[in-house]
Amino acid sequence: MIFEKLVEVLVFDCAYWRIPDRSYSATTLGRGREEWIEAGVMDSLEEVAREAYDRTIGLELSDVAVDCCITRRPHAEERRQVETR
Repeated sequence: MIFEKLVEVLVFDCAYWRIPDRSYSATTLGRGREEWIEAGVMDSLEEVAREAYDRTIGLELSDVAVDCCITRRPHAEERRQVETR
């Protein structure tokens, strides 16, 4: 069951607490994830998922572009203060 929930987190790209199920807490899922990382399970899962995607859809890494930007939301602190009042 933890495996299924961790896959949902990866597929939906969301936080553990957003998975709508009362079977496991976010803490339990996070601990399970950390144990699997230490054991090398997540690396194996990533490889299997990539190979399955490549077989099914085709994976052309030369066509992939990655871009990222991490910024603070404007006025985020002000909103937090208003919400806590």
